[in-house]
Amino acid sequence: MHARHRARWRLTYGSGQAAPFQAHNRVAEGIVLAASDLEALDFALAEFAPPPHVRPYIAAPMAGAADGGVV
Repeated sequence: MHARHRARWRLTYGSGQAAPFQAHNRVAEGIVLAASDLEALDFALAEFAPPPHVRPYIAAPMAGAADGGVV
């Protein structure tokens, strides 16, 4: 399970908790999934839709600016 999800999730175990198996999202730090057994956590991680990732783009030059035109 760790090999399957380690690219997106950091897996931890907290003994003495109702849901000791936890997965912390590596991209969005505030997202944590927890489960009482490994099978449930594996299912949740497989079904979890990752948050959208905004990609930065270089702004296109404005039309007419390169040839001295009025913009």
